[in-house]
This record gives sequence, structure tokens and C-alpha cells, in this order.
Amino acid sequence: MLKKLREIANPASTFLIEPDVKPNPCRGHKKIDISCRRDPRAFELVDDGHVSQSTLASSQSKKQRASKVLEKQRNVKTKTYRTRTSLPSAYVGDFPSMLILFINLMKDVDGDGNCGFRAIAGSLGLGENDWVQVRRDLLLELNNHKDEYVVLYGSHERVEELTHILSYFEDSPGFDRWMTMPDMGHLIASFYSVVLYHLSLQQCLTFLPLRSLPVTLANRREIVIRFVNGNHFVQVFLEVGHPVPPIAVLW
Repeated sequence: MLKKLREIANPASTFLIEPDVKPNPCRGHKKIDISCRRDPRAFELVDDGHVSQSTLASSQSKKQRASKVLEKQRNVKTKTYRTRTSLPSAYVGDFPSMLILFINLMKDVDGDGNCGFRAIAGSLGLGENDWVQVRRDLLLELNNHKDEYVVLYGSHERVEELTHILSYFEDSPGFDRWMTMPDMGHLIASFYSVVLYHLSLQQCLTFLPLRSLPVTLANRREIVIRFVNGNHFVQVFLEVGHPVPPIAVLW
């Protein structure tokens, strides 16, 4: 009892000692982070040698956006090409509704005042830049058969007017040198021995050669021109089985 009382009065004299506690080698010490640095967000975590799922998703999203941009560019190019090879909407209103379904292709030509002769040259396979040759050919047709055309047109004055129109071989002719229809339809059909279809909102006519003998359907050559906007000629290609305009007869 006296020993216990001494230990109470003087704790340093106790015989009790602190037990020796050895750390467990299988369990590591956990270090508590007491710094004020913030924890990184999930999208900032990157494993060693691997990109996080969020980064991959972002990369895939960029690739998808780039793919859509390329697809749009391809679509624009396609639309541009189709516009060049199809019937321009600006000319649709200049075609009779019954013929629109039979139009396979329309080809525009340079609108420099020689467009009518350019359209004929292109339809014949000469190339639209051979419009000078077309003027010369039609003038030759008119001069070689002047008497027939005086009867056909009804006067010498009209033949002289057509001679004046055709006798011009420069660029950008004035209004008085433009191709006129239906008068020149007979010259075109007769000189080139073709069936010419002339289409316009005012009248649609078929011109046949005046002197050549009839040919079989397989050997018949047909060309089509169209008068649009009140001041321009274009080439037209019709589907097989299209309606045939009335035959032009002036006498």
C-alpha cells in the first residue's frame, strides 16, 4: 500500500513502462496532405502513358467536326457541278411547261450578240467559237438561192435586211446584227440539212430543209435552240419522244 501511495504522490517513480509497439511491415503509413493545393478535376487526371477518357472523347469530337466540314465541302462541290450541267432555274420560266419534262440538258453560250450563231455552231458540233463560220454559211445559202428566198420572205427588202445582219464578223455586234427568228430558221435547216426546233414562249416551230430529200429517222439530224430572256439564245437537248412543234411555212 505504501508503494502505491508513493507512486501516486510521485508518478515518475512508477514501475510501469510504455509498451514497445513495432510498426506492421505489411501496412504502409498514410501521409495526410495538409497543403492548400486543390485536388485536380477528373478531366485533368491522366494515367501514365494513357490518355483519359475525357481527352479521347474530346479528340473524337474534333475529328467528327472536321469530318462534317469536309462532307459539307464535298456537297458544295457536287452542287456546283450539277448547277453547271443542269437547266438553270433562271431559264425555266422561258420554257413551255409541256416541254420541261423532255429537256435532258441545256447548254448556255456567251451572250456577246453572237449568241444565236454560237448556239447553232455548238449544236452542230463545231464549237460555239465557230460562230463566224455559221454567219458565212448562212450568207452563202442566202446569196446562192436569193430568188427562192425573195419568194419565201415576200420581198427583196427582207432579203437585204438578212444580208445586212449576216455580213458582220466582229465581236459584240449591235442589235441590228443579231440573229432573227423565224427567218433564219430556213437558212439553217437548208444549208446544214438538219431539222431545227426553235423554242420560245411566243412560238415553237420546226424548220425543215427546203431542197434536200427526206432521210430515214436514223439518219436525221436534229438540233434545238431556245430563245430566253427576250435577248438570248441557248442550246437545248431533248429526250427521245419529245413533242414536235408545228412546221414553219411562210408562203
